[in-house]
Amino acid sequence: FVIEAGSITGIEDPSDGTLAQYHLDNGARYTAPEYRAVTVLELTAQSVAESLEISDAQVEDEYRLRLDDFSLPERRVAEMLLYDSEDAARSARVRIEAGEDFAAVAEATGAVNTGGTALGEVVREDLSEEIASNVFVMDTGAVSEPLESGFGWHVFRVTEVIPEGPRPLDEIREPLRRAMALTRALDEVYELSNRIEDDLAGGSTLDSAAQAEGLTTKYIAAIDQSGRDTNGEPVSGIPSPDQFIPLVFSADIGIESSPQEAPDGGYFLIRVDAKTEPALRPLETVREAVLADWMAE
Repeated sequence: FVIEAGSITGIEDPSDGTLAQYHLDNGARYTAPEYRAVTVLELTAQSVAESLEISDAQVEDEYRLRLDDFSLPERRVAEMLLYDSEDAARSARVRIEAGEDFAAVAEATGAVNTGGTALGEVVREDLSEEIASNVFVMDTGAVSEPLESGFGWHVFRVTEVIPEGPRPLDEIREPLRRAMALTRALDEVYELSNRIEDDLAGGSTLDSAAQAEGLTTKYIAAIDQSGRDTNGEPVSGIPSPDQFIPLVFSADIGIESSPQEAPDGGYFLIRVDAKTEPALRPLETVREAVLADWMAE
């Protein structure tokens, strides 16, 4: 015989005095953790990269130096029909060879894939070995004999042969430019962190050192050791939380840290401006939770 706690109803609300005492007796549940106020300066390769200019001539030089990195294998652009039987596939091939429209043949012969006959651009690895060994010897416009796979019987028509070779520069110019800027930025951000560290050693504050480099610090009014604010919400935009939070809670008040390297190659520096010791939250701010706990008990 089971009596569920949730089935108990009709309990009257406790008096203010009873609730206040329950709040005090169970104070650990309603105690706010230690919070720290922090000033943060983050140096990211991404932000530095956005300010770097990489010329077209530099991109072209990089492209020529890394030509092998941009090589593409031989590709085929093809269409395909799929059938449950070899006879149906062979019949469709005859009609295509006679000049009928590929999609019309698919509809007329009951191809399994009437909704999508375009295979698109493929490399050998996209196809099973027995199919690839046939498709990759076909010339433009050629139609294959029926080829069997685990899905059924296929008929392929090659519409374009794209030989092996490097991707055209125009296709990768902007991604390559961004990659070059990011690589250069990793060096730049290291030098930047050194300059800021020198400024701090010379007596500058974190804010003034940042301003001298055209950077902006961020102020976090309160963060606890779980990375949440006073409302229990995660604090957004903190760099490398696994490094940042232990550093914040081990740092002395008012002392700028040395640059800390983040996993992405960037750096961050902090200064803890204040701390708030753990304290019992006033009953009026947690009344609903206290009442729910009292009722449940």
